Amino acid sequence: MPAMEWVDLIPESQKERLAAAARDPRQSVLISGAPGTGKGQIARWIHLNGPRAKGSMLIAHHRKALAEQLREANASNDSALILQELGEWPLGDQRMLIEHIQTVHSGKPGARIIATTDQNLDKRAQGGLFKPELLALFTKLRIEMPSLASRTSEFETITHTLLSELARELKRPIPTLDEAAWKKLKGYDWPGNLRELRNVLKVALGTCPGPLLGVKEFPEFGYDRTDFHATRDAFEKTYLEEMMRAFAGSREQLATATGLTPSALDAKLKKHGLV
Repeated sequence: MPAMEWVDLIPESQKERLAAAARDPRQSVLISGAPGTGKGQIARWIHLNGPRAKGSMLIAHHRKALAEQLREANASNDSALILQELGEWPLGDQRMLIEHIQTVHSGKPGARIIATTDQNLDKRAQGGLFKPELLALFTKLRIEMPSLASRTSEFETITHTLLSELARELKRPIPTLDEAAWKKLKGYDWPGNLRELRNVLKVALGTCPGPLLGVKEFPEFGYDRTDFHATRDAFEKTYLEEMMRAFAGSREQLATATGLTPSALDAKLKKHGLV
């Protein structure tokens, strides 16, 4: 695992809940936030820093029957099943999850459920698209990751933290950002959140020759970007590199996490010279 994890960037208001989630191996956890806020990394951190750390950690996927995935997870002691985008699971699967979570909460053996979502599940429940009973089972441990745009007072600290981590990764001194670079970073609302900011900084560090990081080192981003395809490809390559590192090169886990078919994943890895 990297020296710095994205949970280091979790808001202070959520750190107590994060610690509680790691301590309690039976309690189900719901992590909410927009794409790129680090929900998947937080889910893995909770499992790997709790009493069940030596057990298996499986990532559920909509394309596979939930009953089969629960059986697979329950076959291993101290396992955790991570459900991505909980709001997208059909009502039938939601009923199955209610029964499973209630069993685990009662103290009986079974995989712990750690779920993520970028949707407002309270509103979906009000509209009949999500089971209120299932939402209630996540009441005790709900972790909220705010968008980067809403964390203006923390933005410089977050940026410095990411720069420090990337500098260690690239084995180079931590650069200083000039005034124009800060203005550029702060003038964008970062719809891709922490992931997008990290990718921009990584590309910039890779092209920055000295101790001062200026605007000219940044890849094109924001609303004045002139080469969408080049920017997208740079972000895609960096994202795949990070995911490969997170899953220790496992193609199966990488395909599941990215939602790509094995053939599509192979094509993208070849495109970016990662195989």
